[in-house]
Amino acid sequence: MTQKLGKANKLLEDPEGLCLYRLTMPMIIGIVAIMAFNLIDAYYIGMLGAKPLAAMAFTVPITAAVFALTLGLSSGTSAVLARIFGRGDRPLARRILTHTILFAILLLGTLSLVGLALIDPIFRAMGADDQLLSLIREYMSVWFLGITVLVIPMVSNGALRASGDTKSPSFIMSVSALINGILDPLLIFGLGPFPEMGMKGAALSSVLAWTFSCIAALTILIRRENLIEFALPTVSKLLDSWAQVFRIAMPAVLNNLMAPIAMLVIISVVAQFGEAAVAATGVGARLEPALMIVVMSMTAGVGVMVGQNHGAGKLHRVRKTAQIGFRFVFVWQLGLAVLLILFSSVLAGVFTDEKAVEEVLKRYFWIQPISFGMLGVSMLSISILNALHQPSIAILISVFRLFGLTIPFVYLGAMLRGVEGVYMGAALANIIIGIFSYFLMRDRLNKLQQP
Repeated sequence: MTQKLGKANKLLEDPEGLCLYRLTMPMIIGIVAIMAFNLIDAYYIGMLGAKPLAAMAFTVPITAAVFALTLGLSSGTSAVLARIFGRGDRPLARRILTHTILFAILLLGTLSLVGLALIDPIFRAMGADDQLLSLIREYMSVWFLGITVLVIPMVSNGALRASGDTKSPSFIMSVSALINGILDPLLIFGLGPFPEMGMKGAALSSVLAWTFSCIAALTILIRRENLIEFALPTVSKLLDSWAQVFRIAMPAVLNNLMAPIAMLVIISVVAQFGEAAVAATGVGARLEPALMIVVMSMTAGVGVMVGQNHGAGKLHRVRKTAQIGFRFVFVWQLGLAVLLILFSSVLAGVFTDEKAVEEVLKRYFWIQPISFGMLGVSMLSISILNALHQPSIAILISVFRLFGLTIPFVYLGAMLRGVEGVYMGAALANIIIGIFSYFLMRDRLNKLQQP
């Protein structure tokens, strides 16, 4: 027996463009908050000196991998529940969400214990010396203990987004970033009554901020949404719930890992052209997520809209939502690229005082952003495919972009035109994958059938 969701019905009836606006705007705030969270940590740890900052750099691959896992779980939960919410089957949504949170706790709890036991061998293998290892141990021993309270709000926020509520997750992420920003200097430097904890204080600030997110998200799910059940689950139902979510989640994890792998390849190729080229490319890599904030927010909103309307059998709304999304991200990013080209000299001067770096960074602004519109189309396609429960095709797009296009074109560009050729190769890969994704999605949407 199903139960209609009053809040969700707006996503099935209101104009598609208006729905996307309501879903996207809060997500922009939430993503900005997440970026601020990371920048605040880097800023205060940098004040401790070069060695703590270097130690922090060593932790990035491990923390990024864990975040990719938690984001994948969140994406899988959101994609599965959006369709169920569209059908109005609230009891099934409650069961799957509860079982997914249970699995997430078991998985990250196990990963926490393994990580704690392997801190020294992992980071020694990465090349950390004894001094750096001591600092890394301070940070990661606390960080690993906290990853269970990180995954719960990630999965919970995915569920809230699937129901059509993007305001609550954004509020939770924003307050969490604020808490981290307040606690960082207090615990790192020992201000007022707080002890001076250095690297350990930075990690503890993050864990306490995640703990707030965990409590807030669970409170909303339990008290307001009634989406957590407390009955003892049967093994068969547990396995069924986990299979539904992880069919989408694991390809999403792989998708999340593709972007940092691509950037590692680009940096390694650029390194042959000197420090100025590496520095400029590093600035571009840090700026790229900020330049794609609106696209990332739109992909989340489109995924929810597509999932709910497909679950409700409203295929015309699915197609209309995709069309609006494709047009918007392309035009938005194209307009942003024009602005970056026009103001490239000013922007390059903001990020560096060195002329050699500035010149390379200007070339980055002239070349790379032109392709971000088509990159947005491919990102949107992946979100739609996950919402339609076609994750294998989504991962195909990511793998093709990285191994079939980006890596070969970057190496070829470096051979032909140096660092400028690297940027051209990466941009060409984005454009081709965007065109490929668009025509693939147009075919898929035209053949779409009732779920």
